[in-house]
Amino acid sequence: MNNRGGRASSFPSSSSSSSSSSSFSPPLSKLKKLCLQQIEELESLPEEWFKNLTSLQTLYILWCPNLTSLPEGMSHLTSLQTLYIEDCPQLKQRCEKENGEDWDKISHIPCLIIR
Repeated sequence: MNNRGGRASSFPSSSSSSSSSSSFSPPLSKLKKLCLQQIEELESLPEEWFKNLTSLQTLYILWCPNLTSLPEGMSHLTSLQTLYIEDCPQLKQRCEKENGEDWDKISHIPCLIIR
């Protein structure tokens, strides 16, 4: 997925589309790397995605200035080895080590790069 300069404020969820989450699950369960880049109007990530991303090893969140927080489902990403967040000022603040509101959601990830 690559949406450079897109206008999406959130991604489609299974409840708002005609496809069910079960038909959406298999491809996502095999995904190893995901890059969300330059989605200026993105405010949130769909919770239901993180239940299915069981093989995800690397997650990049780049230049999403309006992304305000990470979903609770981040703790389900047990295969996630690297989380890279850059130029997401609200998210950067929430992910501060030990003090950030979202720190508990990501503290299990071995390699955290937040700039």
